[in-house]
Amino acid sequence: MDTTNLFVSEFCQWVNPTNLSASSRAKLPSALRRAVDVKLVNDDERREIVSRQLIGSENLTGEYFCDNFWVCKNDVGFLEAGSIGPGWRRGWRNFVKNDDLVDLISGFFHFAGQYVHRGRAAGIIGAIAATYNQACDFRFGNMMVHNLNVSEINNSDLQFLIPTGTISKNESISSRLREFHAWIENINGLDPYIQRAVFQYWRGTALLSSNFVEEAITALDGLTSIAALFLQERMSITKQARTQLEKKLKLNQKDAENLKLLYQLRCDFGAHPNRSKWWDFSEIYENDIEELRQTSKTLLWKLCEVEQSHRTVDPFPKIWSGWFRQNANMLFQSVWFKYIR
Repeated sequence: MDTTNLFVSEFCQWVNPTNLSASSRAKLPSALRRAVDVKLVNDDERREIVSRQLIGSENLTGEYFCDNFWVCKNDVGFLEAGSIGPGWRRGWRNFVKNDDLVDLISGFFHFAGQYVHRGRAAGIIGAIAATYNQACDFRFGNMMVHNLNVSEINNSDLQFLIPTGTISKNESISSRLREFHAWIENINGLDPYIQRAVFQYWRGTALLSSNFVEEAITALDGLTSIAALFLQERMSITKQARTQLEKKLKLNQKDAENLKLLYQLRCDFGAHPNRSKWWDFSEIYENDIEELRQTSKTLLWKLCEVEQSHRTVDPFPKIWSGWFRQNANMLFQSVWFKYIR
């Protein structure tokens, strides 16, 4: 289904009249349609390559290569995550002549392009967190950005930008590395539910490593909430979606019980200040915390599996302008709707 008309309608409703003149507001619908129908189509032959150093990865050696993204060790000893995405973030000033509109529209497509790269990176840091129990961060590491034509990317002389390698699945690689590969291949980071779920698991891992246990419990329960929302939207579970997780995601009884405990602890300690035992939370539940993290890890894996059978967002599109038309409203909701006007 082409969601362009809904995207244009919601975008125009979102615009704050006090920040945009009446003449600019009148031109906005046609400018947005031209952006989708002309500018993005013209950009189909362009790609943006982004590589980021992963903070906190200096002791890791895992690597993975595919046509759209990769992770490998860089020259200074850190893991580096790279991705190839649409060339949406350039050329707007030549396309839209109205200064107010060019700022508005180019700003949206900046974040839309960023969403793709962050989705790729989310899959990588989620795989690291699940496999190595380590929270690496891509947001603050050194970053390089290159804009190239598709024909240039296929040039063999560009290996300094795009490293090449093979995914070894023979017996010589470690079981840990095979698990890392499996996680990367299971995560569709371009799906908004999966991207949010990965972030909550990653955040829980980061908080646990810093001994912020109550906050970690809240983050891990956030993953449960996102899984329930996925069931509501993608699987039409309209009532008590949390109670359906065990059945729909094929969790065992112990994991289902752990999710209930996780929610209880989140309510008693994480979301609200408790009236007693706040000093002793980590000690009281010391034997439960790792089991709850493992249950959340299982939940994330199962959610990624069920996303594949209820997929609405293609993780590897061949034509990015068509991908945008299919997902325009999703991108608006994900990167722009709550944006401060």
